[in-house]
Amino acid sequence: MSVEQESYFRCKSCGTVKRSTSVEYTVLGFPICPACNTAERFSGFTFGDGFTPRP
Repeated sequence: MSVEQESYFRCKSCGTVKRSTSVEYTVLGFPICPACNTAERFSGFTFGDGFTPRP
């Protein structure tokens, strides 16, 4: 049985965690934080609940 995990965006500037479907992107493909409007290439997506750190 396969389990599908949701993708979450975590902003490295303000720490906001949002579902990946609510995140917009710049022309270069960097995610834009919906809370603080920063576009950093180091902010990224995690899979799972968005809070558990990945090893």
